[in-house]
Amino acid sequence: QLYKVTPDGTKSRLTTSPITAPNGLAFGRGGGLYVVSWTTPEVTRLEIRNGAETSRERFATLPQAKADGIAFDAKGRVFVTASSTLYEIAPDGGKVTSLGPTAGANIDFGVGALPCSDMYIAGNGQGIRRFAHDTPGLDVPWHRGTPAAAAPVPTPAPPQVAFRGQYAAAPPDWRFPVWPAGCSRFSGEERAACLEFVSLDYGRLSRYAAANVALATPVAGEARVVFFGDSITDNWSKAGYGGFFPGKPYVNRGIGGQTTSQMLVRFRPDVIGLQPRVVMILAGTNDLAGNSGPIGLGAIEQNLASMAELAQLHRIEVVLASLLPVSDDKRDQAGRPVIRTRDRQPERLRALNSWMAGYARTNGHVYLDYFSALADENGALRPELNDDGLHPNAAGYALMAPLAEKAIAQALAGRR
Repeated sequence: QLYKVTPDGTKSRLTTSPITAPNGLAFGRGGGLYVVSWTTPEVTRLEIRNGAETSRERFATLPQAKADGIAFDAKGRVFVTASSTLYEIAPDGGKVTSLGPTAGANIDFGVGALPCSDMYIAGNGQGIRRFAHDTPGLDVPWHRGTPAAAAPVPTPAPPQVAFRGQYAAAPPDWRFPVWPAGCSRFSGEERAACLEFVSLDYGRLSRYAAANVALATPVAGEARVVFFGDSITDNWSKAGYGGFFPGKPYVNRGIGGQTTSQMLVRFRPDVIGLQPRVVMILAGTNDLAGNSGPIGLGAIEQNLASMAELAQLHRIEVVLASLLPVSDDKRDQAGRPVIRTRDRQPERLRALNSWMAGYARTNGHVYLDYFSALADENGALRPELNDDGLHPNAAGYALMAPLAEKAIAQALAGRR
């Protein structure tokens, strides 16, 4: 028999009549429950309504008995382990294909926030084996009473773009992070693919290549400003953050996760080539977090100085924006504390800001102090200005915008 156990521990029988030696089950597309048997080669499909079986049918017949694990991928294909052999069953049950021998019995696809197209097979005393697959596992919600429709994945709202070439969102097929340390969350072939993705375009010049071509040449008297940075700049043009300077000829060239070494690679096409009057540089927090590997403050300072010198050579006024404070008072979706000061130590953050202020003063640039405006009395990012301890929310950007406008006006007026 098959049984259902509710969250409070109440057990009730699911089947209306016995099933021979059920040994594995999985929900498929449409909410059907598929069951494999240890003593027969049949794969049975049950219809479940209101917590009980309403009908059953033979879905497929395997070449042999002793079936153990069963799992679906997102295309509806069924995978079953039986007698140390892995089988693939077509979505309609009409064709069974042997994929070869495999040690192990239980089978499932990876789950979580990352792409889950790897198949895992485990057996008693035989460890867990991972098999690369071309399709993620089927996302089937847990059933309560009647099967519920899977929640649709929300489509991100389009970015707020006022003119051609002002901004370009990251392509949806960029499933890997664009910084080297981000690949540590993957393993095996996935990690290799991630590192290759980063290394083939380390500066990620492809992100804004088309937007740079689409952006018109500045007209006479236009005070074009390029905001150049990481995710704190990138997010400013996304929906839900209050808007990116409506009515202004400002260009967003932020890329989330990037470090100063990556940004230096793209400084010419994403800043110099756009012929701005002013560049607003906000960078360095991801260096402190080690996104491109360990780096000293001196190397970060040299990267920032190199950007400023390149801008100056091309008669572009420079605004060096301070790093924002961080905080440890937020929690993730699982309710766990998000500790930002572990990777971005406040003393290193303050030291880099102090260097920027001095460098700007010595070299005739404008220093924009976001830190003091967004920090509380303890030097942490004020809770009402962020949602994750690191990135400003709409309220944070609303506070930052007039400070940016003031710094731009100072740069254009030649007042430091």
